[in-house]
Amino acid sequence: MECKNIIHRVVAIVILCMGFMMANVVSAQTTYKTVNNKTYVFDNNKKVIYNQAHKSKASQFFATEGFNINNPSIVSKTFKQILSADRRKELKKERLAVVFECNRNGKIESVKFLFTTTPFLTATEVEQLEKAFLNQSFTVTSNLGKDQDIKFAIPCFFSKIQ
Repeated sequence: MECKNIIHRVVAIVILCMGFMMANVVSAQTTYKTVNNKTYVFDNNKKVIYNQAHKSKASQFFATEGFNINNPSIVSKTFKQILSADRRKELKKERLAVVFECNRNGKIESVKFLFTTTPFLTATEVEQLEKAFLNQSFTVTSNLGKDQDIKFAIPCFFSKIQ
């Protein structure tokens, strides 16, 4: 009888330890970095970086079709403007996608950076890129309703913006 109690305690302790280890692994995959009072989520599991303040927009409905973006080149131009030539050269083999959430008129309201590998941009670079993107608008042609927001991604290949 006493042996059973000891076995149950050992099993409970092992399960608790495993739970703590798993919690540490999950939390290590997401880090938070703050630049200029803006907190950015670096999710290494989902390979995405975004401004924590814009997270609530994810539940909003966005149109993902029925529109055209007529000036997608602002993405490569912005990366070229923000990142130095040496940094772009360092990232030459890298690629990412920038997810834009815009109002119907093309005004950029939030951005996310999606990676195929572990995120390679620094928090400072993300903050500068976000600031630059939020001050721009895309030229949008659509047949959407006047209150319909849009969401789309544009790929960025650093080998092409040298």
